Amino acid sequence: VIKFVAVAVAALLMTSANSHAQSADRIYANGKIYTVDDANPLAEAVAIKDRKFIAVGSSADLATHKGPDTEVVDLKGAFVMPGVIDVHVHAFEDYHRDNYQFGIEDNSTVESILAAVKKYAEANPDKEWIVGGSWPPGMFKDESPRREVLDAILPDRPIFILDQSAHSVWMNTQALELSGIMNAKDEDLPEGSVVVRDADGRPSGTIREFAIGFARRSMPKTPDDEWVGTAKGFQAWFHSMGITSAKAAAGNRAHVAAVHKLDDIGQWMFRLHMALSYKYFDAAETLDEQLALIKEADRHKREFFDPRGFKIFLDGTPPTREGWVLQPYPGTHDHGVNYFRPEELTKLYLMATD
Repeated sequence: VIKFVAVAVAALLMTSANSHAQSADRIYANGKIYTVDDANPLAEAVAIKDRKFIAVGSSADLATHKGPDTEVVDLKGAFVMPGVIDVHVHAFEDYHRDNYQFGIEDNSTVESILAAVKKYAEANPDKEWIVGGSWPPGMFKDESPRREVLDAILPDRPIFILDQSAHSVWMNTQALELSGIMNAKDEDLPEGSVVVRDADGRPSGTIREFAIGFARRSMPKTPDDEWVGTAKGFQAWFHSMGITSAKAAAGNRAHVAAVHKLDDIGQWMFRLHMALSYKYFDAAETLDEQLALIKEADRHKREFFDPRGFKIFLDGTPPTREGWVLQPYPGTHDHGVNYFRPEELTKLYLMATD
């Protein structure tokens, strides 16, 4: 199956009559081409010039667009459709975790998660931190797994496991100590941090929200080549699934640099719109660094890459009662958390639209 980048239906429905004089760069003939037009859903051939459809119809009709340099591709009956657009993905984070950290294939039990962690640690003795995920909601009491469980399988290397929402992390004692969280008071941490504590005030093994970004600042920096490999890898995976365009729901400077690297060497061929993160709970970057990237987004745009989106993190997630809701959570007076006052949001909106 051949996939095309999605284009406006009107462009796809042009007839050979209104573009008769144009020679195509390429003609796809003898296929079953889905036009996205209910009245004429299938066509046999399309002609393309400068990566845009200039004609659609029968193979015989489109032969008039064949010039001396036109490439003709015989589809031999293959089905062709516009590329799929994924409007919300976390491609950098998910692909990197599954290919450069550890992804837990079976997280149905605590035992299966611990087995995956132990197996990965043994197979990667050079990894300074054991980082990956994920564990599902409802597995642990109060969504708060304990550090001693991880200590029992790996006490001498830091472990950092995200939950499925990515808003909570399960850590062993060494990870809590190396990150500075074990001996930190709540007032020492960034606003919006959550550290689950025992009755004696000691961290029990679970952190949430802005404590995650704080912990990441003590972890080894991800090598640039891993981000480049991540961008190249998810691009190939999306193409294999017929997805030719997507919106990255969060992004940072390392992600932008990875796309630029591939684009500079002619290996970036995927339409990606990126929403740059602001006040991201999971960011190792400071708030000032996040804002600086957003303000310079215009100069980072490329032909197939547009990082001029702006993502503001407003609240947490419902499983831990940190998602901001109008009605209180059942059995409580708790409405969750809200990181911005209305006037702050107005100011950010005006900045983004300036």
